[in-house]
This record gives sequence, structure tokens and C-alpha cells, in this order.
Amino acid sequence: MNYKTIPLFSHPINVFYLNIDTNQIQEIIESSDYRLNDSVNAFISKNLKVLEDPKLNFLEDEFNKALDEFNEKIMGYEKNNLKITTSWFTKCEPDQQSHRHNHKNSLYSGVYYNKVEDYSKILFYNNDWRGNNYQLKINNYNFYNSDTWSVEPENSSLIIFPSYLSHKITKNNSTKPRYSLAFNCVPRPPYGEADSYIES
Repeated sequence: MNYKTIPLFSHPINVFYLNIDTNQIQEIIESSDYRLNDSVNAFISKNLKVLEDPKLNFLEDEFNKALDEFNEKIMGYEKNNLKITTSWFTKCEPDQQSHRHNHKNSLYSGVYYNKVEDYSKILFYNNDWRGNNYQLKINNYNFYNSDTWSVEPENSSLIIFPSYLSHKITKNNSTKPRYSLAFNCVPRPPYGEADSYIES
């Protein structure tokens, strides 16, 4: 049978593999002050602009390159001079996991994993999942029949995704804390057209 499949209105998640020295970053992550964020049931750094630390400037440069690649090559938009607005460390203790959530007031979000233990994944939810009234047995899970999809972090990996996608940190099954660095970004004006044009 001759046919083609069109992956219509898909939600891309990109994983970038960065070539950087992780030791200096890990020390900063682990020595940060944390507080429990009740809305997601995980610890986050008290500092919500961690990338402003001069020791992490090189990391912000890497993130910006990846954001441009995602925005222009994957999403197909013109260059938008994206701005990282907030950035923070997360920490999940053993047996801890976060609630399902998404990120407001941002276009794209990113999560960077510096050093990874065999502990947990990031789980994404299909926001458009309608399901149906039939509980059919799935032979092969794929992008068309799954209501969730997990991504396993790797050392020096950066995951970028549209901020509206719901996600969660799965249960930390290791004996060590699970750390990551998350951030949000917005496009800088100008953008839009006619009565929706934003200049500044």
C-alpha cells in the first residue's frame, strides 16, 4: 500500500549535547541555596537569575546558540534576538519528584543537565491528547498514540522545548540529589504585524 504520514501540528523537543567542562558548574550548582517550591514539589535555587553569575557567562552563550538553532532551524522563524529572562537550579532529593507543570510568560524553556546519575527522567505530556473511548492495546508506542513521552538526561545535555508543554521530573530513584539548571526566554521586540505589532 502506498501512503505518507504527515506529523501535523507537532511539538518539537530538542536535545543538544554541549562540549563543556562540567566540574566548575557542578560546584556552583551544589553550593547554591535552595528552597522548596510547593507549586512543583521540588527544590529550586533562591536565586532566579543564576546565569548572571560571571562564572556561568560561557554557559549562557551556549544556551543562546542553542536557542537560536531551535528558533530558526527547527521552528523556522526569522532571527528573534531571544532573551533569557529567568534561570534557576533545581534539586530533587532521593524519592522526590515534581508535579506536572508548564512555564508561563515565556516562549521557550530549557533544562540543562550537567552531571547525570542514573536517577530520573523528564516526562512530557501531550497537551492535545484527546484519547478516545476505546482502550486499544498499544503494540508500539510512538508520537501518535502516546499521551506522555520521557527523555533521559545525559551529561552536558540541554533540552529546549515550547514553554506551554506540560512536564514533570520523574521520581529520583538514586541515593543522590538530582540537579539541573532551567531557564525561560522571550523574544525581544520588534515582532508581530498590523494591530499586533510590538515595537518596544
